[in-house]
Amino acid sequence: MAENTPAPWKASKPDMFGDINIQGPEDALAIAAVTNGEARRLAGRWEEHLANARLIESAPSLLNALRVCAHLMDAHEPSETAWDAALDQARAIMAKATGTDQ
Repeated sequence: MAENTPAPWKASKPDMFGDINIQGPEDALAIAAVTNGEARRLAGRWEEHLANARLIESAPSLLNALRVCAHLMDAHEPSETAWDAALDQARAIMAKATGTDQ
């Protein structure tokens, strides 16, 4: 099975149509695009459009955080320090994905 494009993923600034491209670290080609930006702006849903881009941009970090949590759960008795670090990482990623890290 193929691996996904490695992190970090970065959301571009909206183009002239309001579309936002998500790109990997070494590739000018878009991994994903959040489209219909102008239509969302006109419908009063611009903030939702930006939130969608943040969520997609955070996908690799979210996947990694889930892997860490799954690994800790598999260990059955992870140390409190490991759990605290995993929770801190998960909270930071969620804040970035939801835009509350600003």
